[in-house]
Amino acid sequence: TVPWALERRRVLIADAMRLRKTSTALAIAYAAYEFFGTSDTHARWVAVVQANKLWDWVEEASVCLPDPWAQSVAIVRGRKAAPPDRDAWLYVTNYEVLPDRVEFLGTLPGLQGVIFDECVYIKSAKSSRHKAARDLADAIRASGGYVIGLSGEPIENRPWDLWGQLRVIR
Repeated sequence: TVPWALERRRVLIADAMRLRKTSTALAIAYAAYEFFGTSDTHARWVAVVQANKLWDWVEEASVCLPDPWAQSVAIVRGRKAAPPDRDAWLYVTNYEVLPDRVEFLGTLPGLQGVIFDECVYIKSAKSSRHKAARDLADAIRASGGYVIGLSGEPIENRPWDLWGQLRVIR
């Protein structure tokens, strides 16, 4: 999965729940930095997750990644809270605050990629979170970066629900 994703740069990893998609996405991000980053560029990644999964991503990074990457994770929370002042490698935020934080996240220096965990949350093209996710993905695509969608959920309603997700990842 990792070499394939590195080559394609835009991927949707859809699999059953609890099959380590988070670890796979972190491995892709780490490999992209190691193989394509430069020593004078501090590559940054953004993970957009469910609000109740913020700390799970921090924990997973500490388990899957070597130091200093495992220790360089910042949570971007709160619609009105000040942005984190740490110089992090991975910024983790949630879908609810993404529309208010997309400007900060989209202008991070060295932004290399974004991971949308449970990307079913961006299925509705009319929602503000979809528009914010699309804006963030567009900013990353413009610089040749990576856009990764993760989903362990089946498509429940219409084929258009998948189209909304693919529109962001494309």
